[in-house]
Amino acid sequence: MQNSGDTAPYLALTRGCKSCNDVAAIVDRYYAKGGFIRFEGTEIIRIKNTGTSRDIRQFDVARRFGQTEFATGAGKRTQRYPGGSDRIRITIKREGASWVVNRYAVLV
Repeated sequence: MQNSGDTAPYLALTRGCKSCNDVAAIVDRYYAKGGFIRFEGTEIIRIKNTGTSRDIRQFDVARRFGQTEFATGAGKRTQRYPGGSDRIRITIKREGASWVVNRYAVLV
């Protein structure tokens, strides 16, 4: 999504996830203004199941991510984040025969 600007597949997996929609809106805005995002990707280090019920699953994910470069619009200065590591919490929810991301949060 970040590298292509195409948020549709991501949004299909994250229906109803406000934090996910907020990230997609940023990507849409940058590309609509002629900007870009170049993201080196994420390496998953560990996944821990932290909550399970019939229709909801919650996971804490330790990850490493590469450098990100972006410009918020055409002709705007390229900005860089160096990459690093963090932990995120992802909650998925059953919707019929599918599972979708319901919540996404960076853990401090």
